[in-house]
Amino acid sequence: MQLGYELDAGLRNEVPAGVSYPLVVTPDYQPGADGPGGFSVGVEVSFDDGVSWREVPVSASGDGSFEAQVPAAGEGFASVRVSAEDGDGNRVVQQVDRAWRIAAG
Repeated sequence: MQLGYELDAGLRNEVPAGVSYPLVVTPDYQPGADGPGGFSVGVEVSFDDGVSWREVPVSASGDGSFEAQVPAAGEGFASVRVSAEDGDGNRVVQQVDRAWRIAAG
């Protein structure tokens, strides 16, 4: 399994401080591999370099992707930890430290 990510962070890989924003996660199988699908996704975010984590709401989209609503935060960085599981119980967990910058508007 693999995970694709979409975040409207622009060329500087940053989002504005003080607003919430969507992170789109798309689980799939590697090219040439297949499986049962039926994915579920969980997302956690940290604004203190992984000292503490908070779960964020995730909703399924009709196209097989999932949208996580990341809460507003002050300036700094966001780290993200994503888990996905398919219908057979296969699971992947990815953590990206300082995945994007949160900058003053």
